[in-house]
Amino acid sequence: MHLSHCTTAFVATTALLTSKPSRSDATDISRAVDRHCRQIGCDESNTIAAIAWAMREPGHTLLAIRAGKKRAEQLRRRQPNEPELA
Repeated sequence: MHLSHCTTAFVATTALLTSKPSRSDATDISRAVDRHCRQIGCDESNTIAAIAWAMREPGHTLLAIRAGKKRAEQLRRRQPNEPELA
């Protein structure tokens, strides 16, 4: 499960980077948001969505990471009830 989750997030991040003009800090942002998503128990779809949300943030790296983490938390609350990873 964990390997699949990481692979899916990597593929999604790669697709985002190749489809749009990339940010110079895209790798740092995607790693930080992916790590946070795993910690709070997001599924693969929500992880991909949170990373995409962060990449669209026009601010600097920390603002983008913060936006991605906030979006991940919103999406996690909407997931079907599963035990959260703390």
